[in-house]
Amino acid sequence: MSVIKQFDQKFHGGSTSYMMATILAMLKNIDDKGIADIKDVEDNFYNFYLYRYKNGKKPEKEGTKMYKAGQLTRSINDIIGTPINALRDFIDYDGSNKIKFRENVFAELKKGYNLLELRKVAYKQLYDYYKKIDNNWLKIDDLKELDYGYTVSEEDIASILGQNLVKEISPIEVDELKSVIILCTIDGQEYPNEWLDDKKNYLKYYLDGHEIDDVTEYNEKINSNQAIMKFKDKRYSVLPFVREEKNSLFYFEGEFEIQSIEKDERGHSYFILERNIPLTKYARLSDGNKHSNQTKKEEFNANFLSEVSNHVSSFVHSKGFVFSKEMIKNFLLSLKSKPFVILAGISGTGKSKLVELVANSLGATRENGQFNLIPVRPDWNDSSDLLGYKNLQGEFVEGELTKIIRKAENDLEHPYFVCLDEMNLARVEYYFSDILSVMETRKNQGNKIISSPMPVEGLGEKLIFPENLYIIGTVNMDETTHSFSRKVLDRANTIEFNEVDLNHLPDDIPTEDVLPKKAHNNVFKTRYLTLKDCYQGNEDYIKKQVELLEQINSTLKEAGLHIGYRVRDEYCFYLVNNRYYGLLTENTAVDFQLMQKILPRIQGSSLKVEETLEKIIDLCSSNYPLTKSKAEFMLGRFNEDGFTSFWL
Repeated sequence: MSVIKQFDQKFHGGSTSYMMATILAMLKNIDDKGIADIKDVEDNFYNFYLYRYKNGKKPEKEGTKMYKAGQLTRSINDIIGTPINALRDFIDYDGSNKIKFRENVFAELKKGYNLLELRKVAYKQLYDYYKKIDNNWLKIDDLKELDYGYTVSEEDIASILGQNLVKEISPIEVDELKSVIILCTIDGQEYPNEWLDDKKNYLKYYLDGHEIDDVTEYNEKINSNQAIMKFKDKRYSVLPFVREEKNSLFYFEGEFEIQSIEKDERGHSYFILERNIPLTKYARLSDGNKHSNQTKKEEFNANFLSEVSNHVSSFVHSKGFVFSKEMIKNFLLSLKSKPFVILAGISGTGKSKLVELVANSLGATRENGQFNLIPVRPDWNDSSDLLGYKNLQGEFVEGELTKIIRKAENDLEHPYFVCLDEMNLARVEYYFSDILSVMETRKNQGNKIISSPMPVEGLGEKLIFPENLYIIGTVNMDETTHSFSRKVLDRANTIEFNEVDLNHLPDDIPTEDVLPKKAHNNVFKTRYLTLKDCYQGNEDYIKKQVELLEQINSTLKEAGLHIGYRVRDEYCFYLVNNRYYGLLTENTAVDFQLMQKILPRIQGSSLKVEETLEKIIDLCSSNYPLTKSKAEFMLGRFNEDGFTSFWL
């Protein structure tokens, strides 16, 4: 029989709640050897009953020592001695200042999540016990500080919310508590709620549904779903109570946040909920601080792209640099749409500086390793210069990018920015093609984005492209640099920096510095990896945008310069992201995309190139001034030199 079942049987055979309260007190205070300070255990034991007493609940049945917990005249040490003695098969206490689980018992408890399962067993037995003597098991105020594993029934939730019917989604807005209660059953139903990772930090939960002709329909218009979406915008917490099968009790899983709303392959919507305190923290053994198991996630004050664009502009301006707000918004949208961006232009226009300033404005610095500048050398001819190689002694020497990737993989909440300075001093296709290819293998796995491993000879472990890595290449086009192949251009947004106004002087720089914000990786994390990811709900909008793109592509095809599906998809990702976050007007966003995804691929000396540019100028008319102006410039070069390209 497992140790958890042994505890369950022992609890069930008790005549009071003392054994369960003692074990819960121990679980909150043990160290990595299963040992706790007896005074801490006594305090937790007493506070359990005192809380019930102060909140109008029966601490214990009449006639027991803890019945009037608020009026105790006896030492807690005397009272807790009874359950300690009853649990002597599981715990050791010799009267000193330490109490501990027996070694063989603790060896079993440390396996998997047995420590957490023991909490659930203790709370279930407490639930069964108190239901016999007191109906006040759960009150609305309890929700503010529930412990992991706290056990409830559907009726308990309905009762505290004043509902006659049990609802699976119940928003709460009372006093200081603004949350959403979710009752979640994980089983083999048609639309199964499920944990998305082994650590149970991400929960997939289908939207509330109505049964119509014995078929459950899940849609976003139901009131409960509308409420939870409103709460998502307000960043209220979610309190899920989960059970593994129907007709059983629910266990409190801790506080979660709504990270996103997704659709399955049948078009049914579900929430992805992220745990605020990782499950491992609840099971984490004390490091001497008895509150260590309540460690909170790091606080971020920038979680979404729409929150940061104005801040980044203000931060950059406060440092004495001049970039238009539209240019900065375009750069941010480009990073959101694909974690690879090229900044092109004449030397000295601030390309590398912009990357560093944007990173710094969001808390990513050289000092904390979240911003790194890697100068590209002209002699780079394969990926070993970035990723690493075996030396003559057979030892693997890590490349700079490998070091950054390792750190980023272990810190997925923070974005990591890499600036490849003067990226085209060497042929990009030679040293960067492996990384580009792996970038294209990215896919969603649960709530994470993973990729195929990078081919790194001599590295004894897999190295993937992490979801929080963003690579920005700066390029100059002169006699010392190399041009780009379409393979590279198709995979990036190419932003041009050639506008220079020497009259921009630091006359209106704020006297006070704008402080950086602490950005969560959600700000830049890719939302769409395939067109299917963004198509539902945006069908008419995407069809409209693709119609213009198809007109331009027909023109490009005549010159053998037409685009493929990858460019179409990334063009749509950018525009749908802009529509979602509302950073740019629709025409401005389309204008930037035509500049960044279409014009860079046009070059040559044939008459077809000339005709292509003329037709693009006509198609752009007055709606897309940036693209029209650049195309006119390229056409002028063709007429003067008999050859043209996007690059100066």
